[in-house]
Amino acid sequence: MTNVPISCCAQISRETGRHLPIFTVVTELGSAHSLWFCDGVEKLFVGSPQVYRIAQNRGKVSEDRMVLAGLPIRHDFVVQGELLGDRSSPEGKAYQRKVREELGLPHPERNFLLVMGGGEGVGSLSKIVDSLYTRLIAAGIDAVIVVVCGRNETLRKSLKQRDWDTLLQTQHSLSESNNSTSSFSNGAATTPKQHGKVHVVTLGFVTQMAEYMVAADVLVSKAGPGTMTEAASLSLPILLTNYLPGQEEGNIDYVIQGGFGNYHSDEDPTGIADELVGWLRDEEKMKAFRRAARQRGTLHAARDIAKTIGDSASRWREINRANDKAKQLVATTTTTNQSLASSFRIMPLFLDSWWITIALAMVVAFVCLFGCVRVDGMSTMIPLSPI
Repeated sequence: MTNVPISCCAQISRETGRHLPIFTVVTELGSAHSLWFCDGVEKLFVGSPQVYRIAQNRGKVSEDRMVLAGLPIRHDFVVQGELLGDRSSPEGKAYQRKVREELGLPHPERNFLLVMGGGEGVGSLSKIVDSLYTRLIAAGIDAVIVVVCGRNETLRKSLKQRDWDTLLQTQHSLSESNNSTSSFSNGAATTPKQHGKVHVVTLGFVTQMAEYMVAADVLVSKAGPGTMTEAASLSLPILLTNYLPGQEEGNIDYVIQGGFGNYHSDEDPTGIADELVGWLRDEEKMKAFRRAARQRGTLHAARDIAKTIGDSASRWREINRANDKAKQLVATTTTTNQSLASSFRIMPLFLDSWWITIALAMVVAFVCLFGCVRVDGMSTMIPLSPI
């Protein structure tokens, strides 16, 4: 993973004589490949204690260069997290309702379930939504199911055109034939005195995901680390239904051990719906989920990581500049020394004619001192004009 860029940066540093720092930000929460932890980095940022321990055991980066920073998230989640505050508080609930109204969502007083499967709308979302619709009505829970279909336009149109009354009648008939209308698989309670009212909202690709997570009471999603971190930053309980084998499998443990959600396979849509019914009926459990999610949330991870990188890069820039000046001074001194050495190499040429030099010097001295020469055997004074 990072061994190639580390080698490239090292080569650039050797060629230019300037240190080029490299930083690694590991964006996994439950597990990560060992190649993320190659030595040669300035700092290694990890998002969870689990990945920190993996880096300690499998990596080659010293602990003084490892930083448990959390996963960086988009700035709009930071803004919404600060505005929301404690989701269970009266202020938090008031802000949640305000956001629902601003988004134009119907029935802002009801329970809201946000169901999504990534940007492409993958997973068995259709069956999950069907089960949620029928089970919530049967349990007497008023709710709004917001389904984010991403770029899956086929799914969005299918849900938008679905005849929910017919679906409910079909499910009711099947339940009666199986004698299962009076209980749920999770032991949550029996048939209610009054049926719930459920409304389904279908969305395509969403750019206001932070606001929709604020509006939701529960998130139903695959185990993507980014989505999980965003949900935790907004104190949002999460029920995971799918994951990529290997890479995302450890993320499930992160949620369960963190105490802010659970995992139920999308191969059992009815089981997913029954578990969520149990959650919505237990306000104390929901409060515990919210508290645990908030503890795991890292609102300012991106800011902290960027500041650390910026400070380090600025420090190395000054060091590199100082080294450049030192190199220039050395180069100038070397040039001067070479010039002096060349001058000293020329002097022996004059020393080879030493007697001529002495003779000339003596004549000049004699004329300057006595100002006379002999002409025709007589001493004649030759006045010297002042210079």
